Amino acid sequence: MGRIWDEESGKMRKVHALILTLCHSRHMYVYLAFSQDIRALIEGFEAAWEYFGGIAAIVITDNLKPAIDKADRYNPKVNRQFLE
Repeated sequence: MGRIWDEESGKMRKVHALILTLCHSRHMYVYLAFSQDIRALIEGFEAAWEYFGGIAAIVITDNLKPAIDKADRYNPKVNRQFLE
């Protein structure tokens, strides 16, 4: 995404965006985070579920590195922490 001011550290930091889009309605939620680790990913998903007022039955992760350990078109290896 670029760089934004971080109040906690008092400096400019690189920010990443997690974008969740519901297929049936195309409603979108954007979660900004300073890292792309599993913790930030889970926080982003939880914030999106709260925003949407529920949880989607199917999630397509599009080979996110924190969620997918080994990418494969037909049988990707999903991170165990993410599944839980």
